[in-house]
Amino acid sequence: FTFVTPKGIALDSSGNVFVSDVDTNYVYEIVASGGVVSSTSTVIQLKSFTTPEGVAVDGLGNVYVGDYGADALYEIVASGGVVSSTSTVNTLSTGYGPNGIGLDGKGNIFVANTVGSAVYEISTQAVNFGNVNAKADGTSSSAATTLTFHFTTSVPLGSYKLTSNGVTGTEFTD
Repeated sequence: FTFVTPKGIALDSSGNVFVSDVDTNYVYEIVASGGVVSSTSTVIQLKSFTTPEGVAVDGLGNVYVGDYGADALYEIVASGGVVSSTSTVNTLSTGYGPNGIGLDGKGNIFVANTVGSAVYEISTQAVNFGNVNAKADGTSSSAATTLTFHFTTSVPLGSYKLTSNGVTGTEFTD
């Protein structure tokens, strides 16, 4: 297999190699056999992007792609630690002009942007909003209380849980 203009490279815990090629606009996986990559390894054309530059793989096998041409960061979702050409692709953020990606041990994503001369951190950790009192005396009522949260990023929030410190019938998880 011959790449045209390989730009980004990352390895997963099984020894598979992921390569972004900016001229073919694809991210490829070179499949390791027994943890070894060789000239006879299978190469899988995973997904097409606009101008994929940076690539990284987390501990679960999810592949992150910085698509400079689309000005977006994508996640190719692994199922059982495996990504394929049919894997779901999530848009995690837009506007960074990503061309380099790194991950820390907590799963936070770091994105390099040469146009903006900056490195951005996208936190994937839970956020504690602190206590919000729906009613000053802490009792429940039949009246609805609306909580509104505003976020400055398009990163999916995933699941969340709101607790009410023991007020019956007001806790929920989404």
